[in-house]
Amino acid sequence: MTVMVAIRIGAGSRAAVTAAAQLADRLGAQLRLLYVAMELEAVPELAVAAGQPEDAVRERMLAEIRERCVAELGDPLPGDLLVREGEVPETVARAAVEVSADFIVVGMKGRSALARLVLGDTTNAILERAPCPVVVIPPAVAQSS
Repeated sequence: MTVMVAIRIGAGSRAAVTAAAQLADRLGAQLRLLYVAMELEAVPELAVAAGQPEDAVRERMLAEIRERCVAELGDPLPGDLLVREGEVPETVARAAVEVSADFIVVGMKGRSALARLVLGDTTNAILERAPCPVVVIPPAVAQSS
């Protein structure tokens, strides 16, 4: 059994990871942390600007992403870190299939009262594409943790 949590640096990820770790523990499941690295799309341009091979720039960026995740969530990380490139909703759905996730856990950003009446665009898009149940951690939980 696998629980996958979609993370971003800050913005409630700790609460989502905590909830995902508790769910994984209760289910005896493996915990996977997914970071969707949209910044990797800039690798070709950065490589040209730095005069370095794309592979070297990509590896450096992946190391920096891991360092930021460790700084945010602690060392050791509470689960295996997966870093994938792409649009968030589609990448979350693909990664869930890849790891055979039984549950996806996502956090929500706290916003205006009107925005709280409905789920955010990204969360809705993940729900529409998810191949398994999705657990959404509301902003109030994120703010209290």
